[in-house]
Amino acid sequence: MRPEDVCVLRLKDLQQLSGERSPSVESELHAKVLRSRPDVNCSIHTHQPLASACTLFGKALDVPYPPLWKSLGKRIQLVGYAPSGSGWLAGKLGRAIRSDHNVYLMRNHGVLCCGPDIETTLTRLEDLETFCRDHLVNQIKVNTRGKPESRAAVARLINALTSSSSHALSPQTFSETQS
Repeated sequence: MRPEDVCVLRLKDLQQLSGERSPSVESELHAKVLRSRPDVNCSIHTHQPLASACTLFGKALDVPYPPLWKSLGKRIQLVGYAPSGSGWLAGKLGRAIRSDHNVYLMRNHGVLCCGPDIETTLTRLEDLETFCRDHLVNQIKVNTRGKPESRAAVARLINALTSSSSHALSPQTFSETQS
């Protein structure tokens, strides 16, 4: 992405004020957050792989790890499915927005994180991906317990999930909070 790819929209009505490119079809998602939350100056929508995978569970995720509550909240809301770029999806997100939630999973569509600035919002995205990785590892362990025939495949899967990058919260730490 280059600076000339960015367009500026008026928040009130999403009228394009500058820029040569067309605005994102997801502009209304960001506008819903920015209009509803005066404390928010940054909204980022991604399709990060592990958090996106967690949307397939079809439910909100409880965050049982207190150090992550400031970043993610005690519960990560799930916004129901609607087509990308639709007013329907923006409306569903709009109804889910709360002052104590900064992270939203969108069913089959990724995530939206918000914050007072880009640094905080990027940290929340990273924390979310770490939490979702640990959540997936925990779910795999729980659902394959007592199934020795899948032990090798599970070990390879967990190794792939946990060795791809270093994160502040390890699966072992997360698992300990679950007991």
